Amino acid sequence: MKKWFLVPLFVLLATVIIFTGCQQEAQTVTQTQTQTQTQTQTETTIPEPWGTLTDVAATFGYDNFDPNLVSSWAGLMFQNLMRTTAEGDFEGDVLASWDLSADGLTWTFHLIPNNFFTNGDPVDAAAVAYSIQRFSESARSAWSPYIREDYNRVAINVVDDLTVEYVTAHAEPTLVASFSATAIVNKAEIDRVGEDAYFANPSGSGPWKLVGYSTGISVKFEANTGYCRPDEVPHFQFYQQYLVPELATRISMFKTGQCDILGLDDYARMKELQDEGYPVEQYGINGTDSFAFQKSWMPEAGPVNDINIRKAMSYALNRQEICDTWYSGYAIPGGQFFFPHDVFGWTDEIVADAYDPAMAESLIAAAGYPDAFANPIITVYCQASDQDRILYYMSYWQAVGLQVELKVMETATYWSYLGFGPPPEDNIGWIWFWKSWSYACSAYHCANMYTTNGVHKVTNDETANALYAAVTTQLTYEAAREKMAEFQVYVKGLYTNIGVVEYRNYFLYNPATIGGFDGRHTGYAETIQGATHA
Repeated sequence: MKKWFLVPLFVLLATVIIFTGCQQEAQTVTQTQTQTQTQTQTETTIPEPWGTLTDVAATFGYDNFDPNLVSSWAGLMFQNLMRTTAEGDFEGDVLASWDLSADGLTWTFHLIPNNFFTNGDPVDAAAVAYSIQRFSESARSAWSPYIREDYNRVAINVVDDLTVEYVTAHAEPTLVASFSATAIVNKAEIDRVGEDAYFANPSGSGPWKLVGYSTGISVKFEANTGYCRPDEVPHFQFYQQYLVPELATRISMFKTGQCDILGLDDYARMKELQDEGYPVEQYGINGTDSFAFQKSWMPEAGPVNDINIRKAMSYALNRQEICDTWYSGYAIPGGQFFFPHDVFGWTDEIVADAYDPAMAESLIAAAGYPDAFANPIITVYCQASDQDRILYYMSYWQAVGLQVELKVMETATYWSYLGFGPPPEDNIGWIWFWKSWSYACSAYHCANMYTTNGVHKVTNDETANALYAAVTTQLTYEAAREKMAEFQVYVKGLYTNIGVVEYRNYFLYNPATIGGFDGRHTGYAETIQGATHA
């Protein structure tokens, strides 16, 4: 979550200015042979942004301004090649339109004309080609490997100032997910000053521009009134974030009017504040809680090598109770790894396992547990921030007779065991927890979870590999969507990953400052962008 501190609002005299630029007429992408979005030049009259919007949060996350390094603020400053729609499809971000050849091999990107970075440089084909290349080589992302030259990319060709061709070796309509994660950076400025200087104070083409930063204290952005979609220019002139690690302090600041927005992972406290009359705003796609079993196919994995044990752990969970208690009603049972309702490939055949402790106990008995295993102890790993949650979940497993222990790891080490870093070799049979947000198309995340070459080392199943390959080699996005549904139904039955709940993303806001949100709600940054004045 982003952070903010309330500063006095200076009400400016209302002035009206005329912005001439590109206004996007959104068209849902269904991936017939040609995808097109109409981009027209129009005149739009909007009021000058005024006032300051503030937020507080516990962490700045990845404290940098480079989108390839998972910057906490990239979505404010940069446009991507494409972006998701409220319906979960894709449309151009810096693109006016794009075409996909009949054989599915050549993507032709048509850029929005008269679109500029905040320093005045044009968003041109050279910047787009450079950004795609850079993202493929240096990003910490689930999407970047899939636009590398050693995967499926044949060429990136600059046709003219407003046209780029992206050529692949085989058809892969799910590349829209990677394209929607590719932030467009200012190549011309990087060439002038170098990457380090550029990302210390970047010029993007997004709805906000960086105007102040104090490491570990605060960051401040100003509305980009030259943003190419004038109807999406922020209503507030400034957006300021403050780092406030202490939960009690953040809540106190919110209740005393010192900040306008408050995001909480403590759902009980959020419910208390909502009951006191503070409104909440939902944003983005539902996130998911899930557990993964690393290398469970190996005999050394112990009890979790037996699918009966993995199934038992699913049936032992009272998902509705978890939703009602831990999530205070802000969640629903179900979902899988990066796969909640209504995303790419969703099917109603994906149904959460019912709470059935008797079934769990019968499955445990069928596995011969505990006597059939030299070491019957099942180990769950987590980072410190998830410890209380995991102990709560573990109580359900212990209630049906499983011997479960928890090991808490330092965060960097924990993520390396999940595949983000040098992979240790002894994580066989480990169970790890992932609370994740989700995306409109999570095909590549699922490759990491459910295919043999996935970085998480969770699934080793040739049928799953073949079904996944079918997802990514269709000619159209709609055909790929159908294959994704087949793939998800199959991998659910492997029980190498157990989905628990889908949680809804909310933040609280101060109605004395904020009247509502009229923008896109596809993510946190997009929702904040549309905050209106009370």
